[in-house]
Amino acid sequence: MARLTLSSLSKRLPNGQTLFNQLDLHVHSGEFVVLLGESGCGKTSLLHMIAGLDESFSGDIQLDSASVRHLEPEKRQFGLMTQSGSLFPHLNVADNICFPLKVSSIAKVVQQERLQLIAENLELTDFLRRYPHQLSGGQQQRVALARCLAQQPKIFLMDEPLSKLDSQSKTQLQAQIKQVQQAFAITTLYVTHDQEEASQLADRIAVLGKENKGEYRAITREKTTKQNTGTQLLQFASASEVYFQPATVQVAKVLGSPQINVIGVEHLERNLRKLLAKECCYVGVRPDAWRLVKESTPLAVSDAINTLVAFSKYHKKMRFKGRVERTELLNGQFFVYWSWAQPTSKGSVETYVTKSEVPIPAQSSICVELSLEACCCFNAQGGLLQ
Repeated sequence: MARLTLSSLSKRLPNGQTLFNQLDLHVHSGEFVVLLGESGCGKTSLLHMIAGLDESFSGDIQLDSASVRHLEPEKRQFGLMTQSGSLFPHLNVADNICFPLKVSSIAKVVQQERLQLIAENLELTDFLRRYPHQLSGGQQQRVALARCLAQQPKIFLMDEPLSKLDSQSKTQLQAQIKQVQQAFAITTLYVTHDQEEASQLADRIAVLGKENKGEYRAITREKTTKQNTGTQLLQFASASEVYFQPATVQVAKVLGSPQINVIGVEHLERNLRKLLAKECCYVGVRPDAWRLVKESTPLAVSDAINTLVAFSKYHKKMRFKGRVERTELLNGQFFVYWSWAQPTSKGSVETYVTKSEVPIPAQSSICVELSLEACCCFNAQGGLLQ
């Protein structure tokens, strides 16, 4: 096992744009860390920097407190696994797995010992004489994983290894990756944009994204200022903490499908805003925090919204009316998209989503109950209020 430390990594692209600015990350020995973020935020670039495939950056990379910043890629003791697997088409499975060992002049006896052990662990024993074109996509990725293991790396670097697989193969290989990582206790850095992968695999999730320097506008989905500060580490925590205690609105939207509902205080009447703490600007509500009920309270819609935020200190649950727009089936669960039954005091109509046990026809009137204990409150910059 080995520790991986990234210190003050900064990188500018040829066009002058900042990709990373003083990025720090510490991965514990034997830990499985997932880099999660939207496409284009630099996850793969960061992996290439760590692997030694990209030297055009500043900062330091340490393996067990020893800098590897200027070492050649082959001397860093990192195993890199990519989307395609990059197998040699003219070599059979056994030769593909042993290739890095042959290049390193490892004794043939040792090669065979490692080959047998790894093939058994990854269920590849029956495929050792086959060639890549005779394997399925999932089998090819297992061979790529086996080749990484044969090198006995101190760090696993995985760049979306499941992205090109069908659902069944993806599920099987995902389980094998986790089992192998735990069995060999290899520190792992895993890149994905798939939130389900991240939640199921990670000990901790490193959420990457562009840091918001201006006021976050939950209603217009815009920022009042656009400042290029590069990709930042927005939150580094377990999947449950990222989901239930997101550091920002931006992080809250990374985990959870459908996304978290964000309700702005712009819905509130001016006299009711005075009852709120000055810092509270948005309320985040997960779809499973709502509950559909048969009876509604006689509150007007705008009053219901006001009560939701302003009187959260005095009530644990609130009810208000809405109108169904559509119902979607996702992973065996129904999610109802609905809007307030009337326009808000600002004249806008916002759409929200809640989990339901049954599909509900469009244009149906519903009554929704909210447990305020399950809400997250955010400030003007979208930061979580404790």
